[in-house]
Amino acid sequence: LRQSFDTKLPQLDILRNWEIGPILEMVSSRTNSPYTSSMGRLFDAISALAGGPGEIRYEGEAAIALMQACTDLNVPPFTFGIRSQESVKILCVKPLIRDVAHAILDGADFTMISNRFHRTLVNWLVKILELARRSTGINQIVLSGGVFQNEILLEALIPRLQSKNFEVFAHELVPTNDGGLALGQALIGQKYLEKMRLKQKG
Repeated sequence: LRQSFDTKLPQLDILRNWEIGPILEMVSSRTNSPYTSSMGRLFDAISALAGGPGEIRYEGEAAIALMQACTDLNVPPFTFGIRSQESVKILCVKPLIRDVAHAILDGADFTMISNRFHRTLVNWLVKILELARRSTGINQIVLSGGVFQNEILLEALIPRLQSKNFEVFAHELVPTNDGGLALGQALIGQKYLEKMRLKQKG
């Protein structure tokens, strides 16, 4: 919100329920405000703005609430942006946050925000992957990470990408979340130990 609206923040309910001054100071000074590339944090932000769980009891609760609220993807997407930085394409969330805030002020409920947000993510990802293919020539897409536990997003995205002639890979046997990461770390550790044993024998 701070980056999207500067100091003229919209009059959202979530802002009325918190003492916002100290939070803005922390954001401005970058105190305990690390940058993140996690899609999960975007789900957290949208859920909080739209009236999702006010207190998170476990990892992914806000994202799950958004997914469960989604009922229809045949809705107008929110505005989204894509910018370039040293040949890397970056999803720009400022226009999305502005659109979400205005939709809430216009009376959109949690379900409508969820519907439009999921539609936006699908469009966003398809667009950025098309741009990446244009610059790299790579046509194989691997969908991995905790966000792809979201069945609505995954099941909408795969056919859209296939319709654009992408070759799409998704998890079947290995978890797409931190479980898959842990398995990869275990395999690397195993290979490292095998290498050390061979050195000792030699």
